[in-house]
Amino acid sequence: MKKLFTPALALFFAITTYANVVQAEEGKNYVSFSGGVGWASDIDRTMTAGSKQKTLSVEFDNTFGFSGAYGRQIVDWFRLEGELGYIYTKVDEVTEVGNTMMPESGDEQFFTAMVNGIVDIENTTAFTPFIGGGIGVVYAKHNVDFDPISTDTSPGIDSDESDTVFGSQLLAGVNWKYSDTVTFEAKYRLLYVSEREHSSSFQPSGEVSIDSTWLQSVMVGVRYTF
Repeated sequence: MKKLFTPALALFFAITTYANVVQAEEGKNYVSFSGGVGWASDIDRTMTAGSKQKTLSVEFDNTFGFSGAYGRQIVDWFRLEGELGYIYTKVDEVTEVGNTMMPESGDEQFFTAMVNGIVDIENTTAFTPFIGGGIGVVYAKHNVDFDPISTDTSPGIDSDESDTVFGSQLLAGVNWKYSDTVTFEAKYRLLYVSEREHSSSFQPSGEVSIDSTWLQSVMVGVRYTF
């Protein structure tokens, strides 16, 4: 995790330190918090143990999550921020070659650390649209336990593992400036989590390869400038 997490933090602090020195008159620091709901793409999981292999397609319930950020208004139209976030979702259904498998229990959790660049599209109203993107790392953790309910006699799946991988995101939304220090926002976020690998108790113990994941969220939040 250190190998991925440290460069992201180093990049953010290097850029913000430079901005504080050379553009102090133009910049303003801020903190923000937002939360919301969303949905996750279906994920294919391939379990391999010796000569045995099983591929499952996993569907999820709606997600919920929140994030907090510290940033700086570098110029009037551009912001740079470091963001920490969390997303949670439960497994809804798992299928294998047309046979439905019901989870005894199952969930996915995503902890994100991103460096975001955001462009504010200024106009003469109190509402300011914005677009942006970010890169960083995602600590992804899953806890799943599935039993087949069809006539399939293969074993169930039991896996409780985590991995730290590359992540990126796109952002779009609108700000409403309530006062000089308080701004409310509504935004859409598309988060990408790269492919992961975990161990599993799939008969016998083996490896689980999890395809890349897309998570979409609709969020509302508040930003305080100081």
